[in-house]
Amino acid sequence: MKKVLFIFCLLFVIAGLYAGDKYLSINGSLPVTWERTSENGVTAKSNVLSMGFGFSFAQYFGEKWGLDVGFDVFFPQKLTLTTTEGTVSVGRDVYDSLWGIMFDLGPTFAVIRNDKMLFALNPGFHYMMLASFTSYMNSVGYMFGVGLSTEFDFKFTDLVYLRTGVDLAYDFYNYSVVSVPGKTGTNSGFTSDFSLVPKIGIGFNF
Repeated sequence: MKKVLFIFCLLFVIAGLYAGDKYLSINGSLPVTWERTSENGVTAKSNVLSMGFGFSFAQYFGEKWGLDVGFDVFFPQKLTLTTTEGTVSVGRDVYDSLWGIMFDLGPTFAVIRNDKMLFALNPGFHYMMLASFTSYMNSVGYMFGVGLSTEFDFKFTDLVYLRTGVDLAYDFYNYSVVSVPGKTGTNSGFTSDFSLVPKIGIGFNF
């Protein structure tokens, strides 16, 4: 997490050296994640419902094009796992700690940009980390893929705007570390994770 925050801050500082409009917002989010895995002939499907918050920053280098960075921290509230044996749902209360982060980086393209609103599309790289800790097992998973965020900004004033939007992501590679008392193991390979993250927040244009 420290490395992701460092990258976010570094890009923010570098962007500050350039002229052009900058958009910075603080957002609340309701992430939903679906995962499909198959191992030893057994297919499992899971989905995670979460609550989160984060930051979005866009630096425009012209009227239409720029750089977009997004960072979110989320806290899963309900996890549902479905296999051939049935479906099981658990809440976050069965964990000592359960949280994750999402990070997006890529170009931004302003479809509509005027004095009243901004509608932009932001494709790019997507990264997600999910960490869970219990008294008997700790697990940290790192997912890598691609994403697309849609951004709708409605200006209250020249400086303040309402930000709404939806982030979509598909992660196709996973690296995980699982620890139990006296033993730690790793696993990596291709996966199939889809995330949907509706957002709303307050932003500042400067």
